[in-house]
Amino acid sequence: MQIVRSSLEVQEISKKVQDIIIQSWRTGTRKQYSSNINRWKTFCHSNKINHVCPTIPEVLVVLIS
Repeated sequence: MQIVRSSLEVQEISKKVQDIIIQSWRTGTRKQYSSNINRWKTFCHSNKINHVCPTIPEVLVVLIS
């Protein structure tokens, strides 16, 4: 869930609101999203892309791959 928190921090969302958002994710949701989040992080690392603030073209590349 750190990648979600990092994204919220970049958007200057308060810590209190971040905590509420993170706590709202149920265990099943976390499990369901974890494979896609890990895929995203791996893709970004391999392609030297900022995983928290990617450009639109960078996001589109991963969606079609």
